[in-house]
Order: sequence, then C-alpha cells, then structure tokens
Amino acid sequence: MASLCANRCVSRLSNSTKELTARRAAAQRPEALDRPLEILRLRKDAGYAAPDGSASGPLTQAEFDSVRRSVQSALLEHGTVWPLDAGVGPDDYERCDDPDFWVVDDWWSDTQKFVMVQTRPGCISRPIVSALHDVCCQSSGWGVACTLFRREKRVGYLLFLDGCVMRQGRMFWRCGSIEQLLNSCRRWSAEAVQQVAAADRASRGS
Repeated sequence: MASLCANRCVSRLSNSTKELTARRAAAQRPEALDRPLEILRLRKDAGYAAPDGSASGPLTQAEFDSVRRSVQSALLEHGTVWPLDAGVGPDDYERCDDPDFWVVDDWWSDTQKFVMVQTRPGCISRPIVSALHDVCCQSSGWGVACTLFRREKRVGYLLFLDGCVMRQGRMFWRCGSIEQLLNSCRRWSAEAVQQVAAADRASRGS
C-alpha cells in the first residue's frame, strides 16, 4: 500500500512538473496568447468589434511611413525613441541603444495597418495613452500595437485603436479601467527595479 501511494505521489508530481514546464514554454512563445484581447473604452461611442489588424485593401509604404512618423513624434514628447526617421525630432538627436520606445520599422505586408512599439511597463502613462489614442483617431483605421517587456521577457500587450485600447497579458488580467491599467504598469515597473537592486546586492555580496 505504501508503495502504491508513493507511486501515485510521484505520478502526480511528474504531471504537475510537466504542466508547469508546458505553461512556461507557452508563455515564452511570441505568439502565445494568455487570454483574449479585452477592450477598455476611451470614448463612449467606441465599438466592441475586435479588428484583425489588417486593411481591406493594399496599402502603400508611404502610408505606413506617415503613420509611423506620427507615432514617433507623439512618443518623442514623453521619452527617448529609436529608430527615428529623418525629419522627426531635432537634427542633433543621437542614437539610443536602450530607448524608452522602440518603434519597429518593419512592414511585413501591404495589409498591415498598425505600427508596432516595444517598451517597458514603466513607460506607459496617461499622457502616452492619450498621445497614442490621438494618433489612432487622426489616422483612420490604424492602430498602435505596444509589446511590454520586463527584464527582456514579454509581460503584456496593448493595442491602441480609435476609441479604445485592447489589453492582454498576465499584468492586465484584473484591469477593468484605464486607471487600473496604469496602476498595474507602475506596480510591475517598481517590482522590476526592486528585482534588479536585489540582484545587484547579491552579486556584490558574493
């Protein structure tokens, strides 16, 4: 009987370990979706139909570049930005190896109707939310997709559209308002600072 119980315990532990490993592996995949995108309205008349991020017809490189420059200009007022197109920002603007906002310059197809930005939770603020929403309002049908990283790991995703922002990721699971979303960004940013400080103290101690 004792042997049977021990075998069952080992089996359960093995299954739990496999499940945890599978979850961790899934979380590291770029395409992993923790939960469906959920909508937080920025305007009372904002719709609830989730867009597919593509245009109904082919777009031009000039259209993409124009919206991308608008995103760069909007973000430049609130932090460092790179890459930066010519004509955006001051002439003596220097390259940033670790900018607050990395505005991806890749355009993978002529139906991609959003600009991608990589940033950190601590860089998301109410002025940033307003600035990116304004870009979407002024650029009909376009969106801004922000991927949030903490210590080089993806922790959240925000898709700004005309009238709303769609959120995804563990850090936003309990966010039912813009204020809660911003509070979560501040909390995750503070935790990252604490983790770096603790790691630094540990390395000095050793």
